Amino acid sequence: ATQNKIIPDITYMDINRVDLPLENDGSTGNDGHGYYPNGTQNIFLFSGGLATTGLVAGELRASWMTPSALIEEWQPGIWGMNPDDPLAKFYEVSRDDTVGSPAFVEWVDAVALGADFIDVNGDGLYDPNMDRPGVLGDKMIWTPINDGTPLSQRYRLGTLQMGLEIQQTVWA
Repeated sequence: ATQNKIIPDITYMDINRVDLPLENDGSTGNDGHGYYPNGTQNIFLFSGGLATTGLVAGELRASWMTPSALIEEWQPGIWGMNPDDPLAKFYEVSRDDTVGSPAFVEWVDAVALGADFIDVNGDGLYDPNMDRPGVLGDKMIWTPINDGTPLSQRYRLGTLQMGLEIQQTVWA
């Protein structure tokens, strides 16, 4: 039987001499690897991702993302979200973005998924014309991932999900 595989979005941390491809399923360095300094063939990361293990109701479970070993158990989005949902993507902001900019306006969706923001007016609600993402570094990329990949697609380890959600922030 053919398995449905989520095709992740890819973006690049390509600032401050780094060239690192990121996928919104939690894998890193897989699309052309990670280079430093940018523009060279110096590979600092071949393939990477998150690996977690733990006990759930006394049962050992694992969720890994290591595409080079064909272990792909994380998927885009918050827990319970369809990984094909258009909101299950990267949200990028830079130090040069300003209040009301497209990146700040789009951050509304990131906040709805759990991203932090600086609440300038203190009302607890994100307003792109007043509030702002707390940008770390010169460029910041945020995306949520979860280990809800169905058992039928957990090829290697064959364990059930742990029920985890990660809100990943990468900056340089």
